[in-house]
Amino acid sequence: MTSPELVLAAGYTRQSKGKERSIDEQEASIRETCAQRGWQVSEIYSDTVSASRFSRRERAGWARLLADLKTGAFSVLVMWESSRGDRDPETWASLLARCRDHKVLIHVIAHDRTYNMASPREWRTLAEEGIDSAYESEKISQRIKRTMSSEAAKGKPHGRITYGYKRVYDADTRELKEQVLHPEHAPVVKEIFTRFSGGVPITRIAIDLTRRGIP
Repeated sequence: MTSPELVLAAGYTRQSKGKERSIDEQEASIRETCAQRGWQVSEIYSDTVSASRFSRRERAGWARLLADLKTGAFSVLVMWESSRGDRDPETWASLLARCRDHKVLIHVIAHDRTYNMASPREWRTLAEEGIDSAYESEKISQRIKRTMSSEAAKGKPHGRITYGYKRVYDADTRELKEQVLHPEHAPVVKEIFTRFSGGVPITRIAIDLTRRGIP
């Protein structure tokens, strides 16, 4: 009696927002899914950045996954949701093509289904998932732009406050009243610019600030 062929599976986890399913939860689901199906986990690739076309940060884990896929390091790619993989339709389509060419299956835990990209119908299903994910990213981007424009028209700042300043809010309404110099951080900013303009290397300034306990 011959033993069943060993199936190597790779997992991919990604988190770009705090409210999304955590990377630890995604990995636990991947490992549980693989154990239930008798697949051996070869590696878990992971990133903590956006997968949309608007992101300017490189996804190192995704890049390694694509490189290993070509070498036959695994035969099944497991993800919690297809949107965890990619939100750019072009790069998502490229992944589907690579999986088809290298005979790598794609298992989506949320679907409780394993897809074979050699099947036109299954390829279309995941291709449409990629379009839907990209569409959601586009809508979010438009919503953020509208909010930023509205806030700017009202004279309100957007995003995290710049180091060296602090924001003062109304005690009752919690509405922003003004943005002023921070009593402790502003002098640090002035010191940095003064020393740098005087010829002191930025690395030396950073080392000195760290030694003084200033982040």
